[in-house]
Amino acid sequence: MTLKENSGFIALTAVIVMMGVVLIFAVSANRSALGELLNTTTEYRSQQSFYRSDACLEEALFRLREDASYNGGTMTFADGSCEITVVPSGALRTITINASYRNEYRSVYAEAVVGVHNITLQTWRENF
Repeated sequence: MTLKENSGFIALTAVIVMMGVVLIFAVSANRSALGELLNTTTEYRSQQSFYRSDACLEEALFRLREDASYNGGTMTFADGSCEITVVPSGALRTITINASYRNEYRSVYAEAVVGVHNITLQTWRENF
């Protein structure tokens, strides 16, 4: 066989090898994009859970302004909930919030002092 007779075989082999390389790059890019999508979804759910915990803390502070003996409760949302716990110690109230959104959880701890006509938030932190 001469080179002229093998040129079609060589060209076909080169095309198949190049297609294999392109396929490897395409699969790699697809896996990378899928990983980014999953990370973005998790981050979104975590943010939503945080927003709910913050909203529940605001609700607890509002209720304490209305009734200094408020001791907490549960708030239910479409895709999650939050549990509010208020522990009194004199004028100081220790508030713990546990919120969830689609299996992402956030917890907030706060201390507030209840006065006659006001409430003062002393500390606020997110528990990890």
